[in-house]
Amino acid sequence: MSVENIINDIRAVRSPEEMREIIDAVNLQMTFLARQNIRQFTIGDKAKFTTGAGKTVVGTVTKVNRKTVQVRESNNNSLFGTLYKVPASILERV
Repeated sequence: MSVENIINDIRAVRSPEEMREIIDAVNLQMTFLARQNIRQFTIGDKAKFTTGAGKTVVGTVTKVNRKTVQVRESNNNSLFGTLYKVPASILERV
């Protein structure tokens, strides 16, 4: 089933109760995917992500929380780089 078909099926829903069921299912799947992403990372892993401003940040995972991962930027200019707290969904392993 394609995404376009799913969207068309959602647009055909006429009951608020059915729409709530769909929303609950989507939220449950999003939680599952987020937890699956979190499990990919452990302390010491190298990771990268792109900020909202378009800057690519490469760093080391320093902490893995339930919903976010802390990444310390690898910065050659100083001993301690900037610490970012980001959702695992935007992280990539390096």
